[in-house]
Amino acid sequence: MTHDTNDIRTTFVFYAPEREPHAWALDLTGLGEALREPFPEVRHKVRQDRTHQGEPYLSFWAGTEYDGTATVTGRDCVMLTDTTAGEAATFLLWLRDSYLPAPDLIRFSSEPAVERGIETDWHLPADGDAWRLADELRHHLAVVHGEGEPASVEVLTDHGPGLEARTTDSAGCAPARRPRPATRT
Repeated sequence: MTHDTNDIRTTFVFYAPEREPHAWALDLTGLGEALREPFPEVRHKVRQDRTHQGEPYLSFWAGTEYDGTATVTGRDCVMLTDTTAGEAATFLLWLRDSYLPAPDLIRFSSEPAVERGIETDWHLPADGDAWRLADELRHHLAVVHGEGEPASVEVLTDHGPGLEARTTDSAGCAPARRPRPATRT
């Protein structure tokens, strides 16, 4: 079956490199406030409940554009839910170029990759515009769906706590496995 990776709505997970799990120096409150500049309609709240094993996390949403969470448990991590590659690319461009301390610190995966047990860290390009970032995300989805060849991936060989934090929903740094609504509300 062929998937049209241009229109896939999914969850993307973006996180710091395995060897530098807190390289982003992510401050949850600071990230929430920083989101207001590029996304004036953003709403955010730092929460602490059983969702992330009792650890604090940032919940944010910007109208119908973005719905996500950020956590510092395991690795610094941002998750965007129910989004397309093109929509995520705009957010990533801001995150990479305006918020993170260096542009080469973003690794990523997706809900379909986690569901298929694909344990790779995809490296987001340190340069390029939103189109290039969207193409990289689409390429990832095509590979995950068996329609492309892997490029710019870093295979994980350490199955320690960093990987556990990324591949389990309870740690907050992996896509939740839940049914998706057919349309956005």
